[in-house]
Amino acid sequence: MKQLIKLNLKFTMSIIDERLKKEIISEDALNAYKSNQKTIEKIKPTLSLIKAEHIKNMEVCLSYDKKLSEASNQLNFIEKRNKDLQNEITFLTKVFNALRKLTVNLEMQSEYFEVFHSENFSSLEIISKIESALSYLSEFNSVYNIRVIEERKEEISKTLKIFYKKFTTFFNEKLSKIESTSRGELKIHTFIYEEVKIYENIFQFASVNFTESFIQLISIYKDHNTKIYKKEFENHLKVIYKVFQEKKGQRVKEIFDIFYESFFLIIKAEVHFCKKHVLFSKVNLHEFVSDMFYDVIDYLIYSLNNLFEKLPVELIDSLEMNYSFDFVGEEREIWKSLVSRMEEQRKLYEKRFISEERDNFLSRSREKNLEFTLYNLTKRIKEPLRNELIEIEIDDILREDDDIEDKIKILRMLYLFSDKVKHNKIEFYINEKLKELEKEIIAYVFADEEKSKRRIERLFKQSANEKRVNEFIKFICEDNCDDEFKSVIDEIYEKFK
Repeated sequence: MKQLIKLNLKFTMSIIDERLKKEIISEDALNAYKSNQKTIEKIKPTLSLIKAEHIKNMEVCLSYDKKLSEASNQLNFIEKRNKDLQNEITFLTKVFNALRKLTVNLEMQSEYFEVFHSENFSSLEIISKIESALSYLSEFNSVYNIRVIEERKEEISKTLKIFYKKFTTFFNEKLSKIESTSRGELKIHTFIYEEVKIYENIFQFASVNFTESFIQLISIYKDHNTKIYKKEFENHLKVIYKVFQEKKGQRVKEIFDIFYESFFLIIKAEVHFCKKHVLFSKVNLHEFVSDMFYDVIDYLIYSLNNLFEKLPVELIDSLEMNYSFDFVGEEREIWKSLVSRMEEQRKLYEKRFISEERDNFLSRSREKNLEFTLYNLTKRIKEPLRNELIEIEIDDILREDDDIEDKIKILRMLYLFSDKVKHNKIEFYINEKLKELEKEIIAYVFADEEKSKRRIERLFKQSANEKRVNEFIKFICEDNCDDEFKSVIDEIYEKFK
């Protein structure tokens, strides 16, 4: 309780001290004011003037700020307006220049427009004017939707369609009159190339602007070229046929190799010309040139049938094409297609030859068949055809094997065959027949002693003076008889020696 009373007393004393301090300060201030009152009264007017001047200056500053803000806004507006006007001037200048160019073009096109009504496409002067007109028209690609332009475009399109229709007719008639200067040789068509190059720009303009007319023009070029190639190939093949008919077999392969090389050079020239002067990358070059020669190759294959009837082996050998040419570009793919077709035809001829030979073997004697086979094998025949021909000849030799006389005949023919042709299968059957005949000769000759001499004579006769067969018969017989009969065998042997 005493503690609480002490605290309250302390707090009360603190409040009293604060009030006393404030009263002392207020009293000091009042005393100071009173002592300076006269001085304050003297400077009051000056302070009022200063205050008034300050207020006046503030009003002027605010007025200037407002005017500066308005001026800034006006400057921004003027700057934006100037920029808009500059853009408008630039745009109108471009429009003016475009319209001026368009007007000039319209005037120039009017100047050249009449040339499209010309009928004289053979005149180089007219063609030059047409090229100039097409050059100007190629720039007439305005995008402005202006009535005069649209009307002009429509007029130009209509006129050009009529022009290309007339030109297509003219071009067709012109190429129809061109004939090959070939007299049996294959030729690069420079005589056509020179004519077509005159109209190169007309082709190129059509390739961009008139697709239908462009397709018609290149089709005319292709069809007439194909027609001339077929005629040239026909004449050239007649020369080759003549060589075949004269049976100059040693030159057949050489002539065909020259023919293939000439054919390749023609394809190469056609590819390069069409790529640069005819198609302008608008049509597949490979397909276009391949199609041009497709009928030519068909005719070539068809015409080869006559050669096959006369000299099948020589033809089959000649159809093996030379792959050593310089293969580059599109001509490589076209040539590969040709090689593929000719290779297919060669294989067909091989099958046909073997099939016909099998049929012929049945209608001829074995001796005649062997003669024909040996003749064919002296020619250039490669595998597997050579092996197949040997196989059917062996089968033909072995086809009659009924008695010992047939077997003697077979052995004789096998020896003759092996003299000309070295083949393991021939040697195999010779050895087989020797084994078979060893027992059969003994059984046949010595089965009846009274007939032994006559039978030996028959065997020697069947060998047809084939020394190896006679010696074999003599050896087998003498090896299985007494000395007395050996002398008889020697006499018979000398008789047929």
